[in-house]
Amino acid sequence: LYCTEKDRLPLPYYHEILICTSDTKLEELEIFWRRSIVIPDTLNLFLFCVIGIEDLQYDIAVKAVMKCKQIQQLANPGYRLVLVCSEEREESSYMAAVYEHLKISITHKVQSDDLRRFLKRKLSHFSQCSRYSCRHAWEVDREKYRARLVVSDSVGAGKSLYISNLKSDLLDQGIDTNKEIEQAVVTVSVHGKRASEEDIAAQLLRHEIRGREHGVMYHVDIASTVVLGLEPILFKLIILGGLCKRSGELWNCKGTDYYVIEMTLPLDTRFTNIYPQILCTQPYEAIDTGVMKSTQGIDLEELRKEKYTRVNEYLIRLESNTLDNFTFNPSAMDHIIDLKDNLRRFMRLCGVTRPSWSEIRNFVTFLDKQLLDCDNSDYCRPDAMTEEWIGFKKFVVKFMILMSRDFATPSLRGTAQQDSSADEADDGLSEFKMCERW
Repeated sequence: LYCTEKDRLPLPYYHEILICTSDTKLEELEIFWRRSIVIPDTLNLFLFCVIGIEDLQYDIAVKAVMKCKQIQQLANPGYRLVLVCSEEREESSYMAAVYEHLKISITHKVQSDDLRRFLKRKLSHFSQCSRYSCRHAWEVDREKYRARLVVSDSVGAGKSLYISNLKSDLLDQGIDTNKEIEQAVVTVSVHGKRASEEDIAAQLLRHEIRGREHGVMYHVDIASTVVLGLEPILFKLIILGGLCKRSGELWNCKGTDYYVIEMTLPLDTRFTNIYPQILCTQPYEAIDTGVMKSTQGIDLEELRKEKYTRVNEYLIRLESNTLDNFTFNPSAMDHIIDLKDNLRRFMRLCGVTRPSWSEIRNFVTFLDKQLLDCDNSDYCRPDAMTEEWIGFKKFVVKFMILMSRDFATPSLRGTAQQDSSADEADDGLSEFKMCERW
């Protein structure tokens, strides 16, 4: 409906949309009728919508229709009110049956791509960013959106790392005092099976700072267990710019703030494609598709850091059997680092068939600490590699790799993806046995 207005209207505000559920009260509907029907709108700026009228309880719907007819007697002549009902459940809706004579069919269905472009224009501050100071939190977004989803279809895909980099960028923008740092980033955690608007609004309101001028980054961290109630909450937060508690206390999104929402959703249930988002993929997906971008789960500059480089150089020497006379020296690196080749090597040796970014990071982090000790050991120095010590360093490094694999993977065979030995009898308990091999 808003797309058909040719960009004349801004995105709807919280007071313009009422999303109905089985818990919607008559009082909410009556207040909405009065707001949409009676209050004058001389500039035709508002388009009021009641969504999901089929979800209303029957007795509530009957009383709401009676209230609407009473209030219509006081109506201003130019009000615009739309009732939205799903076609599949239209016959079970009392309100849809009463207003059947006003029913219209959608003749022009907006395609997802058009809707996505429309929302990007409305959510972007890009054309206005030069007029604002750098203290606006959405400045850290590469396209200057006021909200962005960071999603993946599995855990450990690098979403947290991407958001951590955004937080670092924000803190680098002239934030000096500890109090400012504490107020610049707020994390809202969402747990359980169903997302609660009441709980999220309460957490946001607890961190409200009245009279502030600087922008705040709100990180909404949605656990992978949350599968219900997300769609209306995202719509209210991103599109309507507000959330409301049952008490009527309202959280209003400010134009200076930035909302980054971290969530894990299976591909077949993803309803978020219309919103600006970053899709984080696992390393094997990045390798298979040939896409190696910093937005795909890990900052590629991470792979250039010393710990990744040290581990990679040791693994290369292990494969070529040239470990005895090798000590890592980052300043002596004279060859170009092939990030894709390095990533393949980590995937092959970390002990997991299809590892996540977090499993690779855990493997590398643990192994790097061990190899650093190896470099500093008197027993593993190149000048200590006499004839009787040849092969000792290789033995040590192979043992360290085994330990690092155990550190990077779950402890039980049922959750780990390591290959079990072929001669092990399947007695029904193998998936509950420990994975340690050292």
